[in-house]
Amino acid sequence: MADPNCSSINDPACKFDPPDVPATNVVDKWDLWHPDSEGRPRLRGANIFQRTVASDSSPQWCSKLHEKFFVQLREAGANYVNLSIPGTYNVNPSIPVDSTKPRYAEIKSFADRLDTLICWAKKAQLWVVISFRSAPGRSESDIVPEAGAEVVRQLFVSEEAQAAFAEMWETIALRYKNHPNVAGYDLLVEPHKRNEVQGEKFDFDQFRERWRNIATNTIERIRSVDTKTPILVNLDEYSGAEAIVNWQPLFADDTKNVRRIVTAVHQYVPYAYTHNDASSGDTSFDPSAKELHEAFGWISNWRLKNPNLPVAANEYGLKPSRPESFRFLKEEIKQLETLGLNHAIWLWDLRDEDLGDCYDDQMDVFFDPKSKLSDFSRVLRDAWNHGNPILPPK
Repeated sequence: MADPNCSSINDPACKFDPPDVPATNVVDKWDLWHPDSEGRPRLRGANIFQRTVASDSSPQWCSKLHEKFFVQLREAGANYVNLSIPGTYNVNPSIPVDSTKPRYAEIKSFADRLDTLICWAKKAQLWVVISFRSAPGRSESDIVPEAGAEVVRQLFVSEEAQAAFAEMWETIALRYKNHPNVAGYDLLVEPHKRNEVQGEKFDFDQFRERWRNIATNTIERIRSVDTKTPILVNLDEYSGAEAIVNWQPLFADDTKNVRRIVTAVHQYVPYAYTHNDASSGDTSFDPSAKELHEAFGWISNWRLKNPNLPVAANEYGLKPSRPESFRFLKEEIKQLETLGLNHAIWLWDLRDEDLGDCYDDQMDVFFDPKSKLSDFSRVLRDAWNHGNPILPPK
């Protein structure tokens, strides 16, 4: 069944050279992941979140998106959108009638939907990173638990799922390696160890090694068909800033980083405050931003040890409803800018969950100067409009 929102696929404005024809007059995308001559980041923007509804076979993704949201991001000054979306392959293995057919395969409606989102980004002149939340053997509910939803984590224990995961990314790389707007592939959003799950018996160090092996094998599969598009790798333990302290480069022999690997951090320290989670600690606003500065110290120290490995914060931020949220955000962006880290904020409060399973993003509210989020959005606008942002070709 075709996605009814995919009418943009055949829009002439969204056409690009076929995968075997290199694009012309396009900046080297690897340069995008390094600070500019003033030490500032080149990519600044936001995440747009999508998830599956009910089952693998559903053609619908949530939240509901409209092309104008991409236009609004660009008009606000952003030059980058991080698509945090379902993978294009099924999560649970199917049982095909023909036993010779694979149990994991691409879902056409999902691939079409991804094409549409990239199309909209291209028309809005935004760079794109594709970040897969689900995958063969990994469900959305493994990141965000949902009542009654099965948590699927076979990716971390099943060779069949791991092979399908690598195949999915090879398929994506073949399709988009010469797309002028696709600036990176983010393998998997927030891998992490889960306790008391059937089939998982490894501790934190063992899980880290398992995820590193999966990532390494998948990167080699991508590089067999696409040698240039940068690849973002989330750290274990939800890719939190703490995890970078003991993280080692995936390819110790690749000292010049010819594989073009970017280390992706999701910066939400101090979590108790940013997420209003009393079980994690003190939820009050700290004007000294002590924990925030400590987190960026971990990142800074790691970069000093690994100068050829760029770091990006392709998720960061806090709930805009938190006390003094705009002050905290301003300080966090200051740290990101000082370190020259590309950044994409995670936007909460842009949705109306009363609409049910498929809630609707409310970017109109966010970008309305009269809204309660005006101070928060003004901080973002100021950051996004810093200098002369590099844009993809029209």
